[in-house]
Amino acid sequence: MVYNAPFTAISGNVLTAAQWNSNVRDNILETVAAKTSAAGQYPVGTGTNAIAMRSVSSSSIATQQSTTNMTTYGDLATVGPTVTVTTGTSALVYVTCQTADTSLGRADFVDFAVSGATTRAATNDTALRFEQDTNEFQRYTAVTHLTSLNAGANTFTMKYQVASASTLTANFMLRHLVVYPL
Repeated sequence: MVYNAPFTAISGNVLTAAQWNSNVRDNILETVAAKTSAAGQYPVGTGTNAIAMRSVSSSSIATQQSTTNMTTYGDLATVGPTVTVTTGTSALVYVTCQTADTSLGRADFVDFAVSGATTRAATNDTALRFEQDTNEFQRYTAVTHLTSLNAGANTFTMKYQVASASTLTANFMLRHLVVYPL
């Protein structure tokens, strides 16, 4: 269904069932209250006089995992976190991770890739960048407003990279991915 611009009633005219259904009933069915099917949903404009309901999706991996030589974006032993959501053409993506590195001053990166209706590789342009002065775990968060999605089911997966090849260890834990589809 779509929202219909209501007609202007004229005194003395009889309101037909078809007029009531298209101008009152059908328009009420296009409201946020009528479209909401679960707690926590929020409305997103999908066009002129059109809305869709969306839900936040998130995934976490708490386990500490390490890598020593990953100079391009890739997966750790446990892939992800990963979430699949229905999006419009944009989404807010939150990437959070705690990291420690056995090499002070070396940079490590965490970003996300997208597959499904959209294909997007992880990139340093939107990545968390860790450059540590200590070997203690530190927590970071990055937020990306991604505006180049194809509407439909999109899968977001966190990816990891070490800035330079070495035998030193980069440790990642408490990895969280949150996607607000728009």
